[in-house]
Amino acid sequence: MTEPVMFETLRAAPRLQRLRILRYSTHTPFSQRPLRCARCRSAGPGVRRPSFQVPGMDLVVAQACLHHQAELVTFDGHYERIAQVSPLKVRLLKRAG
Repeated sequence: MTEPVMFETLRAAPRLQRLRILRYSTHTPFSQRPLRCARCRSAGPGVRRPSFQVPGMDLVVAQACLHHQAELVTFDGHYERIAQVSPLKVRLLKRAG
């Protein structure tokens, strides 16, 4: 198992299934467990709503910025949602035209 696969699996699973998956994963060997992905996994539910879910890889990018205390400059509005529930600094750009 790899951390990004586990991350995406847990993000898609309903709450009760997530708990079961986490319990079983304690016996699953992981190839690597980068700190960024492990932290994103716990932050994901804070930005998930029935009508809106931040893409998982956006959480990975956001966590990398948080880890390095870097401002994220982007066109992607998903990061504003993450910044509402975390210390992420985001500068949202608008496309010309």
